[in-house]
Amino acid sequence: MAEISDDELEAIRQRKLAELQRSQHESTAREQAISRAKTEIETAMKNLLTADAWDQWNNAKIANEQNAFIAASELIRLAQSGQIKGKITKEQIRGVLAAVARQTTREFKIKRK
Repeated sequence: MAEISDDELEAIRQRKLAELQRSQHESTAREQAISRAKTEIETAMKNLLTADAWDQWNNAKIANEQNAFIAASELIRLAQSGQIKGKITKEQIRGVLAAVARQTTREFKIKRK
């Protein structure tokens, strides 16, 4: 059985440590980018929604964050293209959230033999 010298062991440790640090740095950068994007979306939504609609969207965000941000992205896109004029009401945001939920819901079919 081959013996590993102390120098080789130290080189392996250093490589592993560098890998872990690089991975942690990338993960931190990714988390910061996601956080900035969420903040930008929330700021845009606050400007688009009435107070009641904002509360409704926040409730939806708590229930299903992914669907809430999908709906928000769609509403922001529509507002930027000029298709939405004025503030979005609670009823309108409910409709958008329901439509997103219908699109993202999976159906399960169980067949018994």
